[in-house]
Amino acid sequence: MGEVNKIRKKEIVDFMDDYLVEHIAELQLVNKGTRKVAFHNFLEELIGYLKDGLKKGEPIEIRGFGSFKKVLRKGKKGRKVKTGELVIFPDYFDIKLKVAKGFKKLLNDK
Repeated sequence: MGEVNKIRKKEIVDFMDDYLVEHIAELQLVNKGTRKVAFHNFLEELIGYLKDGLKKGEPIEIRGFGSFKKVLRKGKKGRKVKTGELVIFPDYFDIKLKVAKGFKKLLNDK
């Protein structure tokens, strides 16, 4: 596996700031609807970045949230309920999320 891509909150803010500065002239952020569109576009860009990294097999860590990793899941054998026919499911890739300790702690604090 490659080196872990670490994304910190500051980098997300910088990424969003760069995105907004780059598009502010065309968006003219004056109303809530336009800001929602800009934020939606930003999230699409960020998710695209995450998808590209995972597709290449690079683990991605977002500090304080968790880390994403591409893993190979073994195929399985199964049966169709109605016919009893044997069905073989091939190996496939999945995404594993390991949640950060601090995030888990935050959710469990009372």
